[in-house]
Amino acid sequence: MTDRQKKLDGTISNICDWIDEELKDTDGLMKGSILPETISALAELVTARAKYEYES
Repeated sequence: MTDRQKKLDGTISNICDWIDEELKDTDGLMKGSILPETISALAELVTARAKYEYES
């Protein structure tokens, strides 16, 4: 695993931790929240990481 892959994995993990903390503080209503966009972007990042791993 390259340093870049390790950094990417760390970033994914940190974003997941942040989302977990943010979800603890919500009441289920995310009006004006960046959580939906962040979760979507995280999904794209994880998909790209998996695709890169598969193609390597």
